[in-house]
Amino acid sequence: MKNFPDSYYLTLLSHIFTKKEAAELVSDLRNFNRELYETKKDFAEKLSENLTEGQQEKILKLRDILNLEIEKPEVFNELVDGLDAYIDQIAEITVHTARGLPQKTIQKIGLWFENNLNRKVIIDSQVDQSLIGGAIIASQGKQFDNSVKSKLNKAFEQGFFKLTNLPYE
Repeated sequence: MKNFPDSYYLTLLSHIFTKKEAAELVSDLRNFNRELYETKKDFAEKLSENLTEGQQEKILKLRDILNLEIEKPEVFNELVDGLDAYIDQIAEITVHTARGLPQKTIQKIGLWFENNLNRKVIIDSQVDQSLIGGAIIASQGKQFDNSVKSKLNKAFEQGFFKLTNLPYE
């Protein structure tokens, strides 16, 4: 398999912040290539039928600016295979919250991590109904617990709340 520069993959992954979005992109690109090969339609025509406008722009940028012959099914397949392998190596950050995060918040979190770590990250948003509020952020075996549940547990452990001093008996 041909190795493409990371910049090719980063171009395709710009504005992709979740595992689900990355998997959908790879699936869309594989389906596009399969249909292009089967129907023998014009590349640009098939591109507009199968991919979003943003995806089309990224593919055409790779083709035109980088002189990549992606009209050839084998070249396109190598690009998608490489993208899939590249995605598997991206740092994954799991964010646990009491409720699911809106897409705009996921994007902000992803951009913050990318800007501060200087590398692409994938956000995995998980709902943990045992949390009251706040978030637990985990990546590569490390965890930052900024949940309300954790803070309340610490307050109880440190004796800030004494059940014997309650006015109700």
